[in-house]
Amino acid sequence: MNYFNDGGRFGVKIDYFIDDPSLCGSGGALLNAAAKGAFSDADVLLMYYGDILSDIDLSEMVGQHVESESIATLAVTNGFEVPVGVADIEGRSIKCWVEKPMIDIFAGIGIVALSPVALRSLKELSIERKNTDIMGDLIPFLLKNGDRVEAYLTDAFWYDVGSTEKYERIDNGLIDQLFNFPKIRM
Repeated sequence: MNYFNDGGRFGVKIDYFIDDPSLCGSGGALLNAAAKGAFSDADVLLMYYGDILSDIDLSEMVGQHVESESIATLAVTNGFEVPVGVADIEGRSIKCWVEKPMIDIFAGIGIVALSPVALRSLKELSIERKNTDIMGDLIPFLLKNGDRVEAYLTDAFWYDVGSTEKYERIDNGLIDQLFNFPKIRM
């Protein structure tokens, strides 16, 4: 709030909603903002987890979401580097070792577009539990209910800065190159 203020110097309008401690998890934060009127005239809710860096084309993703008329669209990429070494074991004997292999799966990158109607499902889900997570609880709930959930396939750069250690390992030169933002005068 101190840095961004109302967003005026960036050409945007920013509203802040302080989390209600009785509503836990990312789902609780979303419900809290909705209860305070944050999405009253929204066509799409774009959730971008705060510890993700990406140069994904959000306009294209939201466009696909609107065109598909799905209740949710998740940004996914093909391939995920396992953060540890992996062993193929027979008995107690290691037959093969691969350090930090890239596995061929579709991995979510922490960005999701939701139709506002998904808030109804989130409210229903939050009655049953205190802590609700959008990716871990809401998306499986929508799928279980037969709602249409789409993938937005992307090969955009993404990096999960989920810990101080990962933040310290990031290549600042690469970040400067990918996110060549103009300098902001204070």
